[in-house]
Amino acid sequence: MSPVKAIVQSIAECLETTGGWFSPQLAAITVLFVPLLWNPLKNCGSKFRYPFWFSFFSFGVLAASFVPAIYATGVEGGRVDRVISSLYMLYVFLCMANMLYWTGWLSQRVGAKEGIATAGWKPAWRVGQLALCAGLLIWGIFSFAVTTSPPIAATLSLLNGDAAAYHTELSQRQEALCAATTDEEQRQVIHPVSAQPTLLFTDRAELCSTRTLQSFRARKYAGEYGAGNIPEEVWKADVMMDMGEE
Repeated sequence: MSPVKAIVQSIAECLETTGGWFSPQLAAITVLFVPLLWNPLKNCGSKFRYPFWFSFFSFGVLAASFVPAIYATGVEGGRVDRVISSLYMLYVFLCMANMLYWTGWLSQRVGAKEGIATAGWKPAWRVGQLALCAGLLIWGIFSFAVTTSPPIAATLSLLNGDAAAYHTELSQRQEALCAATTDEEQRQVIHPVSAQPTLLFTDRAELCSTRTLQSFRARKYAGEYGAGNIPEEVWKADVMMDMGEE
């Protein structure tokens, strides 16, 4: 993959990935800390100018972090799995930095003009703020932690039909792969699955290299001859030869 294509692909991947990272927990943190930081940032000596440029620069830093993994692998999808945790940590850090910057800008621009302050909030407002934070946290915990636990995730996959669709498509793919005689034929029959149960690893067989595709043929011969009983001439002719060519 060329450097320019890797950069463009990184921007698209960053938009797609980070779009699903914003969670109710982050919203709860924002609701909790913005009122606490409003007056200190309003009265501090720092000038929070051009917040849009700050956010644009933050996105550029995050998107640039996607480039090495994408450029190194050079594949169209599933390119940042091995560094996804570090990218998420950077994403959270940049979200907190943008929250501080935008809060400082709003407090100094809007708060100074309108006389908005949070120190004199009525108790009812504080209770409402805490209730909103608690609701967001509960929502986040239920939608991410609870629904992704193995028993509940498996049950939901059975109820919504994802498990049945996934099994049908994978079975059809396996039959087509066994019937294929070349790597090119195998690639033509591999398509992304339409349903992905939460409990299982994301299927990305369409990104497999030639070496990985050969494992499908190894399964085919294991089914025909039995594990450990594949004739040596078949193994060398169909597998070892391709490995040498790779």
